Amino acid sequence: MENRTNKTKPIVEAGIITGIVVVLSLIDGYLNVLSFIGIFITPIPIAILYLRHNIRITLMSILCSTILVAILFNPISSVSLAIIYGLTGIALGYCIKKKLKMSQVLLIMTVVSIITIVLNISIYILLISKTSFATYINSFLSQYQNSLDEAAKISEASGQPKDAVESLKKIFTGHFITVLMMPMLILNCFFTGYLNYLITEKILKKLKYKIESINDIKKFYINNRMVACMIIIGAIGFILKMENIAIGEYIYYTALIVGLTALTIDGAALLIYVLRTRFKLNKWIIILIIALTLTITNGNIVVVYIFVGIQDMIIDFRKLDPNRLFKNFNK
Repeated sequence: MENRTNKTKPIVEAGIITGIVVVLSLIDGYLNVLSFIGIFITPIPIAILYLRHNIRITLMSILCSTILVAILFNPISSVSLAIIYGLTGIALGYCIKKKLKMSQVLLIMTVVSIITIVLNISIYILLISKTSFATYINSFLSQYQNSLDEAAKISEASGQPKDAVESLKKIFTGHFITVLMMPMLILNCFFTGYLNYLITEKILKKLKYKIESINDIKKFYINNRMVACMIIIGAIGFILKMENIAIGEYIYYTALIVGLTALTIDGAALLIYVLRTRFKLNKWIIILIIALTLTITNGNIVVVYIFVGIQDMIIDFRKLDPNRLFKNFNK
């Protein structure tokens, strides 16, 4: 009797999780306003199922959810939702179950987010738009250029100097936007993965699960190996760019933008660490200070954060990097 109960329990829990996922997916599908919330909430039941049982039960639940959403809402949307919530939920469950380090968690969640976005864009282009990637991108750039022209007309009508408007149009060209797509995708997926894990951590702790806390912002640092990797990738991209190979420009600017963003966060993290540990300031006061400095300096303070981030990468003031440079000097 007990053996039968043990076999039935996973199926019952999988059924409950399936029902929850279907309800959340339908809310997401019918109320697009809540889709942003759905991205962070819907994977959590799947992660819990993975934690409590195994990958086979989890995949069975995802498959059942996909079929039900296809019947009740839309077949293509059901596949899209299964990709986003299924892969993200499994990745969350895996990271928590294996008790991975923060750097490993963020890397896995970023890669999974990139995969889900690419797959969903592919589904939209091939099955809904029924066109090629090149045609889709050209259509997007055409719409962007039209929007830019309209914005320029409005700016001129409001009294903005024509030269300033033309200068902006020359900077924000279609080519510029396509170059920015890859680094923006990576950064977006990084922050999405971080928020996914952070929200899951808070909810699972409320449910009395033992889960490794993801480090807060003041403990963020850049690993020297990551920096070396970014420099190598950037150098390869720069060489290819100098040889007029198109992909080189995309590689170079991706490495540059991602690297500078990481240094900016590192610099801000060091500032937050000093304000919290040395001056004992409240976190809301720190947020206000950072917001005010960004506003007053029109974002120019970012250059200071980058410089501080470089210094912290070399010296490692907080002694967080086990592979830091000048380890003996720090001791």
